[in-house]
Amino acid sequence: GAAVKLWRERAWAELAQRLSDERNCRIILSGGPTERDLCRRIAEQVSPKPLIAAGETSLGKLAALMSRASLVIGPDTGPLKLAAAVGTSTLQLYGPVDPLKFGPWGTPQRHRLVTANLPCQPCNAIAYSPQEAEAHFCVRGLSVQSVLSQAIELLPD
Repeated sequence: GAAVKLWRERAWAELAQRLSDERNCRIILSGGPTERDLCRRIAEQVSPKPLIAAGETSLGKLAALMSRASLVIGPDTGPLKLAAAVGTSTLQLYGPVDPLKFGPWGTPQRHRLVTANLPCQPCNAIAYSPQEAEAHFCVRGLSVQSVLSQAIELLPD
């Protein structure tokens, strides 16, 4: 995915820890082969350790894994659309792209988005290098609390 769509590593770790602590969630970190190291770094900051599935699943296995999840959280990428397609609730982190064009689709009771609500959003500019993306706060500026509160509302009791 585009570097500008990535949330902060520390924020992912804090969110995972809080979901584990506050809702007893079992955390699974997924992604492609190039995201395996990122997932490992996040997992090292969380206890109990999340399962790392990054680079380990085919598209079919990822769909099966997501179909068993209570909630899938991530940036607006293909895997989030896959989670919605298999009937799993999603919480999508939106930055530079327009959620009216790219989702989330489905009922707000099961599919939501979190955005920083910056005046420049949506700019639809995603062709930043990882170094340039650091200066763009549309996703990086999302607070853990804003994502956590939406996640808790979407999780079953």
